Amino acid sequence: MDDAHKDMQSEIEYVQGFVNREIVNVRGQKHARMDNRNRLLVYAPSMCPERFVESVGKYGMKMTFPDELGKPILYAIVSEKEWAGMRFDDKTDTGAAFFDERYYIPGMKNECYTEYSWEVQRDIWMEHARELMDLYRPSSFLDIGCAKGFLLKALFLQGVENVRGVDISQWAVDHCEPEVRGRVQQFDLSSGSPLPSEDGSFDVVNADSVMEHLDSSVVSRVMREMYRVSRKWVVISFPLGLTGYSRPWGDPSHKSIFCPGWWIGKAHDVGLLFDWRYSKFSAVWNNPDFIAESARLVFVKDRLDSDCPWDKLSIEVKSI
Repeated sequence: MDDAHKDMQSEIEYVQGFVNREIVNVRGQKHARMDNRNRLLVYAPSMCPERFVESVGKYGMKMTFPDELGKPILYAIVSEKEWAGMRFDDKTDTGAAFFDERYYIPGMKNECYTEYSWEVQRDIWMEHARELMDLYRPSSFLDIGCAKGFLLKALFLQGVENVRGVDISQWAVDHCEPEVRGRVQQFDLSSGSPLPSEDGSFDVVNADSVMEHLDSSVVSRVMREMYRVSRKWVVISFPLGLTGYSRPWGDPSHKSIFCPGWWIGKAHDVGLLFDWRYSKFSAVWNNPDFIAESARLVFVKDRLDSDCPWDKLSIEVKSI
């Protein structure tokens, strides 16, 4: 082994030791942060030793960290300045072509931390389907923004034969799960066209992590279409906010991030009534700098159950 190689190996070991000792064990509060979405360890040059900064800059460093399932994932080590240069800007085209194959691979285009495949995410979707079955007992189900049809497949495997889906991504439709092939089609909610279904076709119309991708000017029209094709239930799930940590490195196709009251008002305008019994609000502390807040809002078409104390409903939303 020549001297240059020995020097490089020594610096790699030093960087790895520093990361394990000073960054990972303290969750990156001082020296760096883990960008799990984009597989990056982002370090603050002003807080790290000069040797660390020089070594990373000279050799370019990568380290392996486990993901949520324990699978080893390779992370690149980059400075805050490099990280800032990776962001999307306002000129990013987020039309239908944006949602190509790269959108479904963990990285700058998507928000999945783990591989987007049925094999990896099967248990998550099966559990979600069981919850939907318990709550709504659907015999028919429309999933708006169904991607490759994982939720539809999970419902189909649990006995719901009439499942349909639409998604803006032609790639996702072309690569959907075999069990739902022919049951999903490409459709752009922003096109102005009606959903390709008859009135009252589905017991449940579901839109999970979809509405935030729409421009606010088309939300009412899309909700009116969801009302039209639903027989009873409409369920929408979405993030409540994008913090300084996740933006502008978050999904550039997110256009409508509003509080629950805004969405409830839009739904009420088209005849959808908020059902607080099944709605959920959650906050997940991903790391010291970022709390991911989300909501699942459930609406009933036309008429609320008479045994619900709607006059006593009160919702308070506080910033963290």
